[in-house]
Amino acid sequence: MKVLNTKQVSEITGLSKETIWRMRKRGQFPTDIKIGARGIGWLQSDIETWILGKKDKTCTQRD
Repeated sequence: MKVLNTKQVSEITGLSKETIWRMRKRGQFPTDIKIGARGIGWLQSDIETWILGKKDKTCTQRD
C-alpha cells in the first residue's frame, strides 16, 4: 500500500493542485487520508481506481 502526496497525485492525474482541492471539496475525488499533523495523502490504489472509472465512463459515453 503506497500513499501519494498532492504533487504525486497531480502528476499522475494531470490535474492541478487547485483542481484536486476543488474536486475534493465537492466530493468528486477519492477520499484522502491524514498523514502526520498537517499532511494528507491518497492511497495509490484509490487514485488508480478513480482514473479507471473516469476512463470507463468516457468510453461508455462515446458508444
